[in-house]
Amino acid sequence: QYAVLNETGGTALCTKCSPGQYNNDQELSACEACDRGKYQNEHGSTTCKPCETGRFNNVSSSASCTYCGAGYYQDDLRQTLCKSCPNGKFGDEEELKACKDCVKGKYSDIEAQANCKNCSTGTYNNVKGQTSCKNCSTGTYNDLQGQTSCKRCVAGKFNHLQGQTSQSSCQDIVVEWDCQATTNTGAFFRSSDCTISGTRNMNDQGGGVDVTGTLEIIG
Repeated sequence: QYAVLNETGGTALCTKCSPGQYNNDQELSACEACDRGKYQNEHGSTTCKPCETGRFNNVSSSASCTYCGAGYYQDDLRQTLCKSCPNGKFGDEEELKACKDCVKGKYSDIEAQANCKNCSTGTYNNVKGQTSCKNCSTGTYNDLQGQTSCKRCVAGKFNHLQGQTSQSSCQDIVVEWDCQATTNTGAFFRSSDCTISGTRNMNDQGGGVDVTGTLEIIG
C-alpha cells in the first residue's frame, strides 16, 4: 500500500498497489514496478514473484509471466527470455523446463525446433539425440524414412555404394577373375580372352552373408 493525502491535507489514505507493482516501505507515496523476470498478480503486495521455470517476462510492471513457446525452454527462475532447444533436441510443448532428445530414426540439425526430422531413405539412426543420420553401408539399403537400421541385400546380391535407397541397388554377385593372376584379385572385371581353364572356390559377401560355390573358367 501507499499513502495519499486527502484534499484538505488531513489524514492520509492508503491505497493498495495494483497487480504488477509492490511497496515494501510504508513511507513511500507510490508503488514500484516489478522488474523484468518478475510479476505480481495480486493487489496490495509488498514483493514481486519470480517467473517460474518454463516461463519468462521481458517487460516491467507485469501481472503474469509468459510461457516459453514450442522449440524453447527455461530451466531457471526470474528470466527475461527463453532458451532455444539445441541441435539434437526438440520442444513440442509450451512451458518446457527442458527439451527432449530426438528419438532413434530422427535428428535435428537446427536449434529451436518443435519436432525432429525423419532420417531420409538411404540413411538410419540408432542413437537418440542426434544432429544427423548415417548412410547405409555397402551391402545394405533403406527404402523407408525414419529408420533405426538398414536392410541387408539378400544372399547372393550386393551393392558397392553407401546410402542406397532401393532393393534394386542390390545386384547379383559376379566373381570375375583376372586371368593374369593365380587368385582372385577382387578387380571385378571381365576378360573375354582367358586361356585358363579349371575351377576356383569363390567366397564373396552378399549383404553380410557368405555365398560359397565354384566358378569354372573356360578360356
